[in-house]
Amino acid sequence: MSSPFLFSNSPLQSEDDIRLFTLLPGNFNDDLRILLQPVCLASNVTPYQALSYTWGVERTHSITCEGGTIETPANLALALRYIRSETDSQVLWADAICIDQKNLQERNSQVRLMGRVYQNSSCMLIWLGEGGRDELDSIKWFLEALRETPERRTDLIPTFFRIDNQDTEPLREKLQILGSLLSRSWFNRGWTAQEVCLARHAVMLVGINRLDWSELVNLYKSLYEKARSLAQRVFNCDYRTAKSKIARSLWLSELPDITGQALPFSYILSLSHSEETTDPKDKVYAALALADEPIRHSIVVKYSDTVSVEQVYIEATRAIIAHEKRYSVLSQTESYRRDPKLPSWVPDWRVKRLLQSMIAAKYYPGVAQGSRTIVPETGISSLYELHVPAHYVGRVVAVHDLESLRSDLDSSAQHGWPRMAAAIVRLACRIRLDHRTIFSDVSFYLDVLRTISSDTLPFSNRIASIMRCCHFPLHRDILLNGTEFTEATSAILSDYYATILQTSYQNENRPTHHSNQLPRGTPFAHIDNSLLSSAMQEITRQISIHTSCRSLFITTEGRMGLSCTSTTIGDEVYCFQGGATPFVLRPMARLGTFELVAECYLDRVMKGELYNLEGEGDKRRLVPKDGGKFEEIILI
Repeated sequence: MSSPFLFSNSPLQSEDDIRLFTLLPGNFNDDLRILLQPVCLASNVTPYQALSYTWGVERTHSITCEGGTIETPANLALALRYIRSETDSQVLWADAICIDQKNLQERNSQVRLMGRVYQNSSCMLIWLGEGGRDELDSIKWFLEALRETPERRTDLIPTFFRIDNQDTEPLREKLQILGSLLSRSWFNRGWTAQEVCLARHAVMLVGINRLDWSELVNLYKSLYEKARSLAQRVFNCDYRTAKSKIARSLWLSELPDITGQALPFSYILSLSHSEETTDPKDKVYAALALADEPIRHSIVVKYSDTVSVEQVYIEATRAIIAHEKRYSVLSQTESYRRDPKLPSWVPDWRVKRLLQSMIAAKYYPGVAQGSRTIVPETGISSLYELHVPAHYVGRVVAVHDLESLRSDLDSSAQHGWPRMAAAIVRLACRIRLDHRTIFSDVSFYLDVLRTISSDTLPFSNRIASIMRCCHFPLHRDILLNGTEFTEATSAILSDYYATILQTSYQNENRPTHHSNQLPRGTPFAHIDNSLLSSAMQEITRQISIHTSCRSLFITTEGRMGLSCTSTTIGDEVYCFQGGATPFVLRPMARLGTFELVAECYLDRVMKGELYNLEGEGDKRRLVPKDGGKFEEIILI
């Protein structure tokens, strides 16, 4: 047990006070000895290094401090042994040592200062654990290889990394070693995001080996610029949390210089779903240091048992809506995996998200630029209710499972574009057969394609031009002969794929490549089958991402949509003032009251077909073209 007098002997006198500790010199196996000292952040001139590490579950190591002891996590004690010098003292900060963890009032106040602690440190030491040089050296190996690789327009792995190249075995070995680094527990911890993002300089430690954090960030950036396929292999689903942390560090270092603005707090929290915290409240508290000042002041840190996790999440959601004046945060709800103690409109940040967001950063805002309208101020009648200005769009009359489509696409990926096209056509035919009275025009093939991809294909105007180049490099380099995506080329591409699907249908799901049946005069009327298959894989990859854990639904008006698998017949679709996407809602017995099921994609709505944007500044509003109006509904 820690000696209680140690913290009382170094009291924190003001709201800007923190503690630092001096790590006294010694050999690796000597007892750890430290000295505590309170300092004021506003006036402190003593250089110090901050430690970023994972706590783990054990608190069994004692550190000697001025006649007493402090119990610390075993992993922190191990880190200090590797950091300690044999000859010189070092001034450090670590939360488990510098904060009295048993004093709730102190914890509450110190958590609010953590952002400044990291910003004021001379260096952030990222302790990843014990190990040799191999893991850090793998980063250098990839960086050196990429320096010899010019920027490529295609998604092909650079020659140095080709699977059929003699360097295949070294590549696989380095990928495995790098994967071992990215799978370390530090990358999954929630608090480490703000620690590394706010530090002026950060260094990774693996045993006695060191490497600048910026080298890993540079590797991430270079891979996505020069070898996107390889990047997707490196940062695959097993290392999604590591990818999120590295990307956030890159964005937060570059975005303020570009836009002069911080990332929205709703977006920062959306990245926390896959990160781990011991206390569920820390899903919110650990991200506060990255938020705008108004958000930081509106969310009060309370570790007391009298404040529930649900209350923290509700208050955070309300604060985000009030500050951002948008309903973007509602897109993070997943009804089928939510804690029943939470209102349907409050995200459960404890649960890892399974769905790809409809409003990811790479997409343009939809619903007639609905995210540019301002959320009107409404009264709060209950902590658990949210009043929202909404416009009815349609009722769900049919739901189609998409697992068979995903299975077909997976099995056909190695058999060329005809098999992939046939998989999509089988779904389209099933929909057309079930809803013959609704769909009569052959353009419904494109409706299906847009819907199952959330309209994020290379011929979509919903996806930003620069992101189309990133996600569909083969289309630009092979199909478009290196030209940029334009409105004209998008139209050509859409006609091209509509014809491919129509040809597949005409050949009774046994499509063959007939160049005379494809659009004439296009720059890709006679491309090689293997290249077309590679291009088709780019499309099916997007479809697989957006159909995961989702179903296709049909509304009373014949619109196709995409939403989570808990969507059922009888659910209703609404658009919100201040919402970038439509939402599927479930009517409750009380009139005008709904549960929020999930955000959704709704075809022929996302580009603003239903609304005009009127007014200026805070008076901007969506006005339905059909003469209807937005009316207040209640989400519970």
